[in-house]
Amino acid sequence: MSDLLEKIKENRAARRRFIKHAGIAGLGLIGASQIELTQVMAQSGELNDVNILNFALNLEYLEAEFYVRSAFGRGLSDGDVTGTGTLGPVIGGRQVPFTTPSIREYAEEIAADEEAHVRFLRAGLGSAAVARPTIDLQDSFTKAARAAGLIGPMDTF
Repeated sequence: MSDLLEKIKENRAARRRFIKHAGIAGLGLIGASQIELTQVMAQSGELNDVNILNFALNLEYLEAEFYVRSAFGRGLSDGDVTGTGTLGPVIGGRQVPFTTPSIREYAEEIAADEEAHVRFLRAGLGSAAVARPTIDLQDSFTKAARAAGLIGPMDTF
C-alpha cells in the first residue's frame, strides 16, 4: 500500500484518477438511496434535460457535502445550495484529522473538484436548479459501514 501511495504522489495525473475512482465507488454504494427523486422530477413526471441535470446536481451535492466537510470542516456555501423546492439540512459530517499529508491533500483536491461540479451544474441550470435535498451523512455511512462489516450492529460510523 505504501508503494502505491508513493507512486500516486509522484504522478499527479495518476493521483487524480485513483482518488476520483475511489470516491465514486464509495459514494455510489451509499448515496443514491438518500436522494429524494421527487425533487428532481418536474410536476409533469416527464424526464427531460433539466430533470437529468438536476439529478446529477443532487448527486454532486452529496459528494461535495461529504468531501468539503471531511477536508475543510465546513459545508457548501449558502449561495451554492438554494434553488427550486425545499432546501434540506445536512445531518452529520465533520472534518477528518488526517495524519498523512498526502491523504489530506487528496481529500482537499477532491473537495475542491466536487464544489466546482456543484457550481458548474448550477450555472448551467440557472433558475431551474433544485435546492440541496436533505443529506444524511451520519446514518448513510453507518449503514454502509455495518453492511461492510467495518463496525458492529450497534456501532455508529
